[in-house]
Amino acid sequence: MHISRHINAPADVVFDAISDPDTFAQVVPEIDRIEYVTEKRREVGARFRETRTMRGRQATAELEIADFVPGQRIRLTSEAGGSLWDSTFTVEPEGDGASTLTLDMQVTPRRLAARLTNPLIMGMIRKAIEKDMNAIKSWCERG
Repeated sequence: MHISRHINAPADVVFDAISDPDTFAQVVPEIDRIEYVTEKRREVGARFRETRTMRGRQATAELEIADFVPGQRIRLTSEAGGSLWDSTFTVEPEGDGASTLTLDMQVTPRRLAARLTNPLIMGMIRKAIEKDMNAIKSWCERG
């Protein structure tokens, strides 16, 4: 899955919004809470639980920062629902003080049930991610 947004805000503002779990929870209204599993916060190896409301139900996922290039890229991985979720946010500055935010997500089923159900839920997942990306855009552009 590949989703991008042009954002009328500097790249550092956008990167801060997506790379700090506490800030990200303020940006995305569906995120109810963040709980840190490690002492690390914004570096490779940091792990945290994100609880969000999806379709009226709370769901918690444990995420790990697998790659972190300050100001440019953060990669999050998670094992959930019998699949490996691998998401990379990339921020690219544009010459006019704006930036482009791109999310590339790979979902790899690890269990038979996930192989069967993932195709059924990917539309819902895409809608949720589109909503997240719109929330990031709005938050960053408000300043």
